[in-house]
Amino acid sequence: MSIRAKGDKADRIIALLSPSCADFLITLFAALRLGYGVLLLAPQNTTEAITHLCRAASASHIICHSSLLGQGQKANGGSTEITLVPMASRSAWGYKASEATLLATTLNPADERDLTALVMHTSGSTGTPKPIYHPHRIWTTAIPCMPGQPAFTTTPLFHGGSADLFRSMNALSTLYLFSSAYPMTVSNILGALSVCPDVRAFLSVPYILKMLAESSEGLKMLQTMDLVSTGGAPLPEALGNDMVRQGVKLVSRLGSSECGFLMSSHRDYENDKEWAWLRNNGFGLKFLRFVPVADSEEENMYELVVDKEWSTRVVSNRPDSSFATGDLYAKHLTMPDTWRYHGRTDDIVVLITGKKASANSLETALRACPAVSEAVVFGTERPALGAIILPASSSTSRQEILEQVHFVNDSSTPYARIPDQLVIILGASAAADIPKTSKGSVIRPKALQAFATLIEEAYKRLDSSSAEPEDNVDCRVDTSLSGEADVKTYIRDCVLKALRQRQHSQASADGPSDTSDGDDLFNAGIDSVQAVVVRSSLQKLIAESGNNLSSNVVFEHPSIARLTKHILDLRSGIVSTPASEVTEEGQHRLMRQLLQRYSFPVDAVSSPISEERYGDDPDEDGIVIITGVTGSLGVHIMMRYLTMTGLRVFALVRASDGSHALRRIVDNMKHRDDLDAFEELQHRVTALAANLSEERLGLREDVFQEMVEKTVAVIHVAWPVNFALNLESFEPALRGLRHLLDLTSRSQRGARLVFCSSTSAALNSVDEANVVYERLPESESAAAPVGYARSKWVAEHLCQNAHETVLAGRVAVARIGQLCGDTEDGIWNESEAWPLLIASLRYTGCLPTLANEKLSLLPFDIAARAIMLIANFSITSLPREFSANGDLPIAHVLNPNKLLWNDLLSCLSSSGLSFQKVAPTEWMSRLRALQAEDRLDPATARLLDLWQEEMVEKTVAVIHVAWPVNFALNLESFEPALRGLRNLLDLTSRSRRGARLVFCSSTSAALNSVDEANVVYERLPENESAAAPVGYARSKWVAEHLCQNAHETVLAGRVAVARIGQLCGDTEDGIWNESEAWPLLIASLRYTGCLPTLANEKLSLLPFDIAARAIMLIANFSITSLPREFSANGDLPIAHVLNPNKLLWNDLLSCLSSSGLSFQKVAPTEWMSRLRALQAEDRLDPATARLLDLWQEYVDHPNGNDEPVYDLSAAERVTTCTRDIAKIDWPVLVGRWVSSWRRSDFLPV
Repeated sequence: MSIRAKGDKADRIIALLSPSCADFLITLFAALRLGYGVLLLAPQNTTEAITHLCRAASASHIICHSSLLGQGQKANGGSTEITLVPMASRSAWGYKASEATLLATTLNPADERDLTALVMHTSGSTGTPKPIYHPHRIWTTAIPCMPGQPAFTTTPLFHGGSADLFRSMNALSTLYLFSSAYPMTVSNILGALSVCPDVRAFLSVPYILKMLAESSEGLKMLQTMDLVSTGGAPLPEALGNDMVRQGVKLVSRLGSSECGFLMSSHRDYENDKEWAWLRNNGFGLKFLRFVPVADSEEENMYELVVDKEWSTRVVSNRPDSSFATGDLYAKHLTMPDTWRYHGRTDDIVVLITGKKASANSLETALRACPAVSEAVVFGTERPALGAIILPASSSTSRQEILEQVHFVNDSSTPYARIPDQLVIILGASAAADIPKTSKGSVIRPKALQAFATLIEEAYKRLDSSSAEPEDNVDCRVDTSLSGEADVKTYIRDCVLKALRQRQHSQASADGPSDTSDGDDLFNAGIDSVQAVVVRSSLQKLIAESGNNLSSNVVFEHPSIARLTKHILDLRSGIVSTPASEVTEEGQHRLMRQLLQRYSFPVDAVSSPISEERYGDDPDEDGIVIITGVTGSLGVHIMMRYLTMTGLRVFALVRASDGSHALRRIVDNMKHRDDLDAFEELQHRVTALAANLSEERLGLREDVFQEMVEKTVAVIHVAWPVNFALNLESFEPALRGLRHLLDLTSRSQRGARLVFCSSTSAALNSVDEANVVYERLPESESAAAPVGYARSKWVAEHLCQNAHETVLAGRVAVARIGQLCGDTEDGIWNESEAWPLLIASLRYTGCLPTLANEKLSLLPFDIAARAIMLIANFSITSLPREFSANGDLPIAHVLNPNKLLWNDLLSCLSSSGLSFQKVAPTEWMSRLRALQAEDRLDPATARLLDLWQEEMVEKTVAVIHVAWPVNFALNLESFEPALRGLRNLLDLTSRSRRGARLVFCSSTSAALNSVDEANVVYERLPENESAAAPVGYARSKWVAEHLCQNAHETVLAGRVAVARIGQLCGDTEDGIWNESEAWPLLIASLRYTGCLPTLANEKLSLLPFDIAARAIMLIANFSITSLPREFSANGDLPIAHVLNPNKLLWNDLLSCLSSSGLSFQKVAPTEWMSRLRALQAEDRLDPATARLLDLWQEYVDHPNGNDEPVYDLSAAERVTTCTRDIAKIDWPVLVGRWVSSWRRSDFLPV
């Protein structure tokens, strides 16, 4: 690397791979000084992406930080085109200013203005990342910049941090940058801020703001800022609104690599709370255009287009050199030039199954069909995709359109196929109704909105199986059909029609007519989309009975015979009992039948082994066959064989041909960042498109014969992982195992086979000591009661049969437990249950504490090593090493050292994740509430029942504390909370251990239910007016009545209500939430120097720890004692959890004085007058200011002594509140509150 030569005006690019730190900054400016443009590489990129970016940008060098040298070396891959340069150490910075020599430049600013300064890059979310070139003029021309106060940014320099830096330089303002070399935690951020004087603006991204807002210290810091900026991704509206309500001056910033800074929501923060609405002012009015995406502006949807004259635009994609962002915005109805982000023009469709399909690619394929003029694909959160089709001409028939759809389906994955029933064909006159851009392309969001009614009707028809008049429907039904033969014929026709539709055959003669009544439909070719179609056709068979078929009916009854029986039962009003084949006995019988069907005969023998089976080198042209290499375990096994032996690998993959098989392997390697290593060894891998259930594995005769001659080991990993399938659906997998056993037995080199089984195959085979041994369980009930586990049990017994006949000593079973991310890269399939459970904190902000949960987690690479060692045992040593009695060798491949779940939570916290630790029921309640609002991704939503079932198995008590505390909300806003309570009541009713539920209500739910003596009793108030007249109290009234309903029906004696009064700081540490009204009132002395004397005010304050003890005692009462102890008449047990011994406010003032607080005692009107004056000067914090009206109401209309008396009869019988309250030393307790508040700077020292 050298300084630019005189007269050299060509771009010279180098790449910078470093954390965002001082080293990055110094190196960046040094490279710029030498005349280089700098490609800023995000370390989170894959090595493939880094290599691609360096080549695309023609970078000559990669300057690499010492912590990322390994990644840089992988990316460089020994290339001679790009030189890897270690970043200079900090010792090189040690020049004294007087000794430093400023390098002379060879070009003036005018010469350099259009040369590249920085190369940013896109995220690569839609493919490989693309370089975006920023010339010097972008950062040296006057540009829109942030206000001039000192700012602090957490955004790294390789992303938006560099833009923040250059804007601050233009604005002549100070910017502090957080180093990404340190974990992004609340304490680290606050620690960094503590040494940055006078910071008034905090610039960050949504996930960090969420982390800070959930911390009291973090929120307090944000509240002190004059400006808190979010950008880079959408901030959840609920979170932003909550931050603004709590006094955070939140501003949303919009920018991009292609155009730089564009807009923000900077505004009058005190009077304008619309933080999510971006203001298009200043330069933007002239150069940012919002183009309607439909003909009518009233439709209020626009795409942002950046004019070619926008000073920081560096990319164009329109003929006039402007840049269409692809971002959609809604226009504010009353505020001019104000916009809100709505979505993207190229959204991916996510089905309810969690599968993702590219609408654009399907639409492009459909538009290419001769019979199709226009196509719009839909299906978000639905079971199957559909399409709106505009025919090429008015004479085009529906059948012609469907043929074209079938053609496109042929090249689509099964879940991305479009069934006939969801093809909506428009008339020619509808062409004008399809919203398009000025370039003529369809605007999908607006099209979906325009045709929403048609789409909804199509799914309703699919659900009820009513046909459109023009449909060419093969399956008509006479609802009077009741005979078994007629119904079975109809169902068979529907199944065959679905199979023909999938195979694109139009004539019944060409269809798969050999499907018998007992065949498993999924083995016959039905996929998830066709299962929806079959269900739709069957629904009309029971239309008149008033029943609805289960959405999983085809999975639950996967044969024509079983569907027939189920339909006949429903039509006859019979509550179906499980068919014999799906009872425990029936499944056990089927397990034995499948074992018998695929076993070797007792007199079977293996083929002779060649005397010269290895030659001089055991690895010489020997083959190891591996299945499942597109998964995590299989790929680790493959790479171990490639790197540790000279064997060739024959990878058997489900694919259309060999190139497709290789492509699937390569894609897996890309995901794991192992592509470079694989490419070096790829010459020893043969990727084969195989079908294990076919003879010769679906391979050519010559390929199969080569495997017979040269195979030395077979590692069978692949197996369908679908816990919804019945045992019958695994028959092809069992047939595939038998074919691999056949191949192994014919091996001329004495190959051995390792079958990768599952611990679930022997889960229930424990002895008296609760031990599962490494031996074959005889009983079918040893397997977990799901098709997957039962199929593995059958598979193990097939291996035993082979061991006893054709493969003595040459077959072994690796019974595998729960696997997890590998020890090197940590890659763990994000669709598995444990990763999804951990990722649920994205939605809930919390994770459950599972006190007794222990995880046996084994990393994939360690499991792969174990399986390879099992396979590499010599033939003679296998039985001796594995088992002394010569039985089938079985080894448990799992981690015996279990990790406590709560220890895992600590590890997650240490890794920088921020979340609350809550009770499992609280966590589930939050998830269920989000599910009710349709705010969970489909994969997480599908696991809720499984997670809840786990809790059902183990739950002994449910304590429901969580409830929205917002007295401004109407009752309707509490419906998700009420739905959550119902879900918890459901869970409790299903508990295997007779769990009981305690609902934490509020005294406000019965505030007005006093009798003549002004007493509120521990019983349910019938009248709705008993609740205080606010949504919060009324929702608690409803909740108590829901508990009463449960008590009368499903939870007699197992549900109770703790009606809680005013709580306060605990007796040990005195911690009391500083956002509550009483702490804020006390803390008002910070502003006024005084507190009011409230002569008649009495406080009923119960410390949190005493309340918690009472609630635990209520929950721990035995089922039979609950009604007796709480109420003699068997009504819903209710206990008042509050302090009957009221503390005079003026006595509390004395305690505060004794704790060292200095303040005047003044009349309430004087205290309020001082606060109002401070409010007028904008000198109060937002939380205090919000309470002024409430306090004013009290000052104007004091309560006096009209507070009701609360009956404590039940509470005194079942809790220790009375005894605990008697022990409170109020001066000591108040002193602890004050100490706690001083530690957090809530009160002055």
